[in-house]
Amino acid sequence: MHVIDSATAREAWGRLARFHHSHDMANRLWLKEKFASFKYAASSMSGHVMELEDLVMKMKRANCGPSEEDVCAVLLRSLPSSFESLVQAFRMSVASFSFSDLVSKLIAEEVRQNEGARVEDATALYAGKRKGKQYPKKQQGRRAKGPSGTCYNCGKVGHYARDCRSGRGPREQQHDQSNVAFHASEGFASNSWVMDSGASAHMCKDRDAFEEYEEVHHARSISSAKSDVKLNVIGHGTVKLRVWTGHAWIDARLENTLHVQDLSKNLFSLTAAAARGMTVEITRNECVVKRGGTPVATGRKQGFLLYLNADCGTECHMAEDDTELWHRRLGHVSYGTLNAMVKDGRIKGATMKTNVACDVCATSNQVRKSFKTSEEDAETR
Repeated sequence: MHVIDSATAREAWGRLARFHHSHDMANRLWLKEKFASFKYAASSMSGHVMELEDLVMKMKRANCGPSEEDVCAVLLRSLPSSFESLVQAFRMSVASFSFSDLVSKLIAEEVRQNEGARVEDATALYAGKRKGKQYPKKQQGRRAKGPSGTCYNCGKVGHYARDCRSGRGPREQQHDQSNVAFHASEGFASNSWVMDSGASAHMCKDRDAFEEYEEVHHARSISSAKSDVKLNVIGHGTVKLRVWTGHAWIDARLENTLHVQDLSKNLFSLTAAAARGMTVEITRNECVVKRGGTPVATGRKQGFLLYLNADCGTECHMAEDDTELWHRRLGHVSYGTLNAMVKDGRIKGATMKTNVACDVCATSNQVRKSFKTSEEDAETR
């Protein structure tokens, strides 16, 4: 019908070319718009990936196929909020990854979420307490056999923790791991810093940790992961920390840190570090923050969280104590060892001297003159 009134074959061919070219252009525009607005609408991650792959195949057949990097970016953008932590880890990772690597990690994360794995929240850990104990409602009718409460060890209903066959629960195991890794420090839970990829700024709950501080005169709050809960920001300033780079302790300044009292742990924002030109490398059990390829901070995984290797108040603190007092405290240790401890940061605020004389050490190191040999044998009784 498009070429019925054409006078020549050339004219007919030109009409057909223009007609199909316009349809191909419209098809490519429609495919690109659908690719740009692709969202998670499937019931499973595998179905979601299949829909994206089908769309990419159609685009390739229309000669407008996207690159693998664009496909990965669209897949990450289309994921629901439950995958936010994994998405942030991929976005800040400096190592290259393929589309197949990304799909395998997403499917594994979906399986973990479906199995009910307990993931601790690291966005803003709320320190609220539950009001009172909650008891299960009594069932009317015949009384059920066995306990109606929940086992504190495995979380299942029908038996007590003393009768549980699951062994030690995850809480006890996690507590043991924390004690081993951080030398059983009592202040580990409250003074530690969690490396968080979801926090927009560094957050500290302790006012005394700020070196520079300014109160917030207007009302300000931040959203937490707990539903309908907002945490008040009291002030902001600079926090000075000693962090471990993997080779030595260095002084670090966390500028624009928010003061939020209701946090249960301090938050080290990986997003804020990346905004200042730093790169973050996250492996299975640790995290390294680098500036220009040089490590400036490290972290270790404990449970489901990454903790910053920082000075949290577990080292020796010294204000006005002198060299001799520390020498006596540590069992008359050598002054060279004391200087090494000061350089390593294990003794803070001290200025060690090398020309101090210790009376006890001098006395114990004295050599006594031998007694004269007696020429007469002692009488034996």
